[in-house]
Amino acid sequence: MKKLYSKRLLLALLTCLPLCANAYDFNVDNFYYNVIKAHEVEVTYGTLGDYHYRGGTVKIPSTITYRNVDYSVTRIGDWAFYNNFYIDSVIIPNSVTSIGDYAFGYIRFLESVTIPSSVTHIGSHAFMNAFKGTSTSVTIPSSVTCIAEYAFQDCEALTDVTLPEGIDSIGWGAFENCTGLMNLTIPSSVSYLGNRIFEGCWGLVSVTFSEGLTAEIPACLFEECYGIADVYCPNATPPNLISTGFETSTYVSATLHVPTVSVEDYSTASGWQNFSTIVGDLVTADIGSVAAWTEGVFLVGYYSLSGQRIEAPAKDEVSIIRMSDGSTKKVLMK
Repeated sequence: MKKLYSKRLLLALLTCLPLCANAYDFNVDNFYYNVIKAHEVEVTYGTLGDYHYRGGTVKIPSTITYRNVDYSVTRIGDWAFYNNFYIDSVIIPNSVTSIGDYAFGYIRFLESVTIPSSVTHIGSHAFMNAFKGTSTSVTIPSSVTCIAEYAFQDCEALTDVTLPEGIDSIGWGAFENCTGLMNLTIPSSVSYLGNRIFEGCWGLVSVTFSEGLTAEIPACLFEECYGIADVYCPNATPPNLISTGFETSTYVSATLHVPTVSVEDYSTASGWQNFSTIVGDLVTADIGSVAAWTEGVFLVGYYSLSGQRIEAPAKDEVSIIRMSDGSTKKVLMK
């Protein structure tokens, strides 16, 4: 009887956790707030009013007034919109600097979120199990320095995520089981990569490590990513790669693209030497300097890695250039 009572008590506590996290100081226009410092508040809970259908957009205000006092909304609190399955769109104002733990977790039909350039921190499990329906993309602004552990775990409909230069830390399992992701670029600004960040992202076909990356590429970073066909690493000196960072099948079937002068270095470097195919076809150049590489030979066009003609190469992404003599090169544009 004592054990049964303990189990029931534990279940009750877990059920109440989100409710306790949503304690608030006051309510303005269906949003509930906590005062965190003078004239600053965090959203602890929000509704779209009295409705019971999908298709709701949450537009969080940047400022509010309560009892003749003005406040700036600077944080989305822990658990704020957790498990609110009516929401399909979120607009976060430019006043917010931090998105709390589990803030938008389990919003299963979330289709779009606007993360402003004011945000510097995305909390653990912040969007876990969101983005389950319509394919969508997320742009992380360059202001973000930390993506905490499991922030986007199990977001199966997330097909594209932009990780800009400026991010310093990406936590364990941050994009675990995001099966819709296909292409990925890890910025050089990252100093810490947690284990298993992209575990189970079996839709990935290409991975690019930006030039200048110094972070260790950890164990199990791409575990169960069986579809990777190309890995691009423009660093002249191979970054530190733990040998279990990729699946064994990736080492066997994928092509590692490196600078021409560095093939031998990668062929003998710990971890990288596991790749069966290493080719020196990767160069780095400024976008404006490509056409002047060879006298008498001019640029014909740009192509994506999938072979599609594009108008111009994207900065910090690998593109293919075709010259008038028929030669082609894979180039990381700076």
